Amino acid sequence: MRSLGLLALALSFLVIPVLAAEGDDPSTLAIEAGRLGVMMDQSTEALKLLAPNARDADLDTPEAQRAHAFEELVTAVLRYNLVANEACRRSLVSAKLCSGPFLPAWLKDGAGTDHDGASLRAMIAETSERLMPFWSEMCEKGKKASGDDTFCAVE
Repeated sequence: MRSLGLLALALSFLVIPVLAAEGDDPSTLAIEAGRLGVMMDQSTEALKLLAPNARDADLDTPEAQRAHAFEELVTAVLRYNLVANEACRRSLVSAKLCSGPFLPAWLKDGAGTDHDGASLRAMIAETSERLMPFWSEMCEKGKKASGDDTFCAVE
């Protein structure tokens, strides 16, 4: 049964280019883009199965702690780009906060790159400068919408 599912998935990859060649109507494009999102959802679930404790890695060495900090920073930037894109697309924040994705040069560094403490501090400061105004505005609006003064409490 699993083989049939894999075969169907493989065949769907062969069909996708054919669909694109047949036309660029909006419904076809939305379906194709949606498939990519589903593929990433499924990849996320597979990652949880294959490496359930990936975030709970051994952090006994300074190198491991710095690597963990860098991973958290990259994750925050990527999540910001997704959330900001949606908020800006829906005009939920002021236009000055919608200057496009935040793509600092260090974002392309590989997981094996060891960033020293001063470099990480500079990266965190750069990221905070970009994320904090967005976060503040979103949280203020979230507080008003929810009626909860503790909305967005960090600790």
